[in-house]
Formats: sequence, C-alpha cells, structure tokens
Amino acid sequence: MDDFSVTPVQPLMPKSRKILFWLIGLAGLLAVLSVLALFVGGPSFRERDVEVKLEGPNQIVSGDEAKYTLTYENKTKTKLKDIRIMFWYPKDSVVLKADGSIARPETESFSLDELKAGQRGEKEIKTFLVGDRGNIKEAKVRFAYYAGSFKSLFEKDVQLNTTITSVPIPLTLVAPPNAVSGHEITYILDYRNETSAPISDLQFEFLYPDGFQFVRSSPTSINQRTWTIPVLKNGGGSRIMVTGILRGSPGEAKNISATLKRKLGDQYIDFVKVSNATVIANPLLKTTILVNDGRDHVAYPGDTLRYTVKYENTSNFIFSGLTLKTTLSGTMFDLSSLQPQNGVFDESSKAITWDSGSISDFGNLSPNTKGEVSFSVRLKPSFSTGSSSVLKVSSLLRTENVPQSYDGNEIRAEDSLTTRVSVQPSFSQSLYYNDPAFGSTGPFPPEVGKETTFTVHWAVFNPGNPLSQSKITGTLPTGVVWKNVFGKDSGLPDPVFNKNTSEVSWNIGTMPQNARYELSFQLVIKPTSSQKGSPLVVLKNVKLTGTDSVLEQPLVINGSDLKTDNTADQPGGNVQ
Repeated sequence: MDDFSVTPVQPLMPKSRKILFWLIGLAGLLAVLSVLALFVGGPSFRERDVEVKLEGPNQIVSGDEAKYTLTYENKTKTKLKDIRIMFWYPKDSVVLKADGSIARPETESFSLDELKAGQRGEKEIKTFLVGDRGNIKEAKVRFAYYAGSFKSLFEKDVQLNTTITSVPIPLTLVAPPNAVSGHEITYILDYRNETSAPISDLQFEFLYPDGFQFVRSSPTSINQRTWTIPVLKNGGGSRIMVTGILRGSPGEAKNISATLKRKLGDQYIDFVKVSNATVIANPLLKTTILVNDGRDHVAYPGDTLRYTVKYENTSNFIFSGLTLKTTLSGTMFDLSSLQPQNGVFDESSKAITWDSGSISDFGNLSPNTKGEVSFSVRLKPSFSTGSSSVLKVSSLLRTENVPQSYDGNEIRAEDSLTTRVSVQPSFSQSLYYNDPAFGSTGPFPPEVGKETTFTVHWAVFNPGNPLSQSKITGTLPTGVVWKNVFGKDSGLPDPVFNKNTSEVSWNIGTMPQNARYELSFQLVIKPTSSQKGSPLVVLKNVKLTGTDSVLEQPLVINGSDLKTDNTADQPGGNVQ
C-alpha cells in the first residue's frame, strides 16, 4: 500500500537472561573488592609471617658451653594459641642444672597458651657440647601452634649446626678391628694436653660393649672403668690400657667408648668423647654342648643325663696340643655316678679333661675336622634343702700352639649349656565314708532312695619349682550334691562350686617350693534303682593344673574317678 511503512522493534530480553547478567556483574564487583582488600588491608593470617629463629655458635671447642637463643614472633593479624615448642639437644649434650646436678637430656619442651598478633618471645638454652674434632652437632626446634579459627595444626622446624673445631685434650682410642669370641683383647687410650696451661680434676670413664669381661688394666682403675687424673700438665699425656675377654656372635660389632670428664662444682661433666668398634670374627675353633641330643632338655630328679661335647676346626690351620675341659656346676648332679668316657675327672674343680692322650685328634686337628666326646651323669633322686634347680655345663677347647700369622698367645673356643630340673607336684585324693573330722551320715553300703554323705580329701605337695595359677578341679556326676561343708588349711581360699557346670574348683594360686596343702569337702549321694548292684561315681574329671614359674611350662596332673567302692576307711561300696 502506498501509505504503509515499517519501523524495527528491539526484541524483549527473557527474564532468565536478565538474572544471569546481574549475577555476572555482582561476581565481578566482588572480585574487584577482594583484590582491593588484598592490596589495601592484607590477609589476617599467613604462615610465613610466623617467624622462628634459632641462633647459636657455628663453631666450638669440645667441652665448652653452647648458648642457644630461640626467638619467635607473630607478625600476622591472628592470635596463635596452644603453642608447643620442642627443642632437640645435640647428641651427647650435657646440661648443668640449677641445683648442681648433671643431666643428659635428648629433648626439652615448652608450652604457651597464646601469642597475640605482633607479640614475640625468646628462650635461652645452655648445654655443653662434647665430641671429637670435626663432629657436627645439630640442634633442632619445632614450633607447633593453632591459628585463629583454623582447625589444622601448623608446624615450623628450624635447626642449627655447630662444628667442633678443636679438642683441648685429644683422645685416641685403639680397638682391634676383629676379634674371636672368647679371646682376650686390649683397648688402648692415648691422651695429651695441647693447651698452654695445666688442666686439673679430670676423669676418664670407659663404656664397655656387651659381652666384655674385664681382666686387668694399666694403670689400675677405681672400679674397672674409671681413672682419675688430678692434674694434667700442658704438653703432658699418657696411656690407659684395658684388657678383657670379648664374647659375641660372628659379624656382631662391639662398640667401646671413652669419655674424658672435667670437674665443674661437685660434678664431673663430659669434656671429650671418642669411640671405636671391634667386629666378632668367625672362630678358628668351635665347641658345642648337647644334653640328651638337644639344647632344651628339661630334666627331672633321678634322670640320667647324656652330654655330648662337639669340637671342630673351622680354620685353615692345623692345631696341635689341644685340651678340652668341661666343668659341671649344680647341686643336683650326683657326681658319684659320673662316667667321663676316656676323660679325667677332677673332683675338686668338678671338671673333666680330655687331651691328646685320650683323643687322638687333639694331637693334630686338621682343618674342617669334627669330632665329639661324651659323658653321662645321674641326678639326685630328690631335692634337698638348698638344692638348686639349675644345672650348668661349660666347655673350653684351647691350645697355646698359635699360628705365626695370628695375634695372640692362645686359640680357644667356649660354650655353656644350662638345664633346668623340674619336679612335678604329688597330687593325691581319697574318699571317706566315716571321716575323722566330719563323721558319717546315711547307710553304707549306699542304699537306693537313701542319702549317704561322703568326704573327699585332696592333698598336693610341691617339692620342686614354685608354681603359679595352681588349681584343682573336679566334676560332680548327675545325682551327686554339693553339701558346702569343707575344711582347709588356714590362709588358703575356699573351694567354689559352679551349679551350672557341676564343677568344684580350688584355686590355690601360687605354690612355693616344698609347700603342702590339703582340702576336704563333703558330697551327698542318693542312689536310684538303676544303680543297684554297682558302685556309684562320686567325683570325676579330677585334675591339677598350674605353671612352673622357673621353666614357664604348663603343668597338668590327672586324677582318677572316685567311686563308692574305693573308700579309704570301708570295704565294699556297691549300691544295695
């Protein structure tokens, strides 16, 4: 049409799209505000703003006192709370307490309830550092805390290393690098005062390895491990030599240490410390003891024990002039029954000796050669007052004909074997109709439909090792009634009857050696017609249980059933 025109119209925006645009705009605004807050105000807590520092000497002379200063500061805007500070002392540190006593702590801890924003603190710790030249001593601190409303625990560790640069009195401790178990070894300690002045009130202390047996020393010690030096002149020095027997397993490292101490007040504190180690080498000779073909045999009085002593040359050398000496110790050995099997027995030393005159191998024992000797001995039939339940046999194989390449004046091998002697308690029980203490009620022999009372006696005697958890139990058959009448030794617990299991139990508990206990209790029977003509079982499943306290072995002794036809005081017993 001539008068028609078109005007474009902007489409209307959907409502959902308006909301989306508003949310995007709001998120952008919040982001801008967060950035502004970050740059203007900063966060309230940043872990790096909790500063912990540990200051102290980087170098020190052994034996001098080190002073550590721990500082901590809260540079955040958040309060720190439940603070725990742990300080690890350098190894071998010595602390002199306020009362003059000496301590060798490994750690020390401190606590703070809170550390407010901007607050700082400081802690000073003193200790003497001990070691050899070149040792690095590390001190460490852990600062643990909670911050504000955070649930997690924050921790910060700092450490400081201090190097021992010099030693006023250098020590040199010499130990054999290798040694055969059971052989003598010698430790040598050399010392010298390298300062320009004399040093007084010194003390040397040795810490021997496990398995070391002191024999002698030069000079003589106070208590086999301590030497006192009143004054050590400048430039002066000396030597300490300690000899002993070292025992251990092949390949085992045995550490020896020597500490030089100086007097501070009334106490000696560590000044310088050195250490060394000896490795136990494979033995050149070997000896092993067996009893009744084993190492764990448990013996009983009256037993005959057959001992075998094995020997072996485990080296590449030929050994001549060997002797084997076996020593017996134990009061239960009946030495009059000893059969030494080609050995010579010396009653005074209680030892059997074999040499090349009785064992041809001992003239010249070739490499990898094995052999054995044997003897037998009987044990006494019973323990007596003062008898020991321990038997020990020791063997020593040795020769003084030492190979030229070996450092020592003899070659030796040792072994020992300990055997325990156990004695089972004697347990007896008896049944009485007319008991001397309780008397009798009802007919005997028992009659159908009528009640008869019997008395049971339990007696136990323990001649051997103490027993623990001792208990005697028995079961009442159907128709047998617990009367709750009993007699026992003073101080012992009462017997207990369990109605649900029909079991009577007597919990004795601990039973010493040579203890003898007895219990008596009454039971009532009422036979039925089906039991006529036969004896009636009054108590069954009787047993004594316990544990040998020395051998740590369980013990069980079963008793026989008690019947009406085996009473101790009346013949017969069949139900009438």
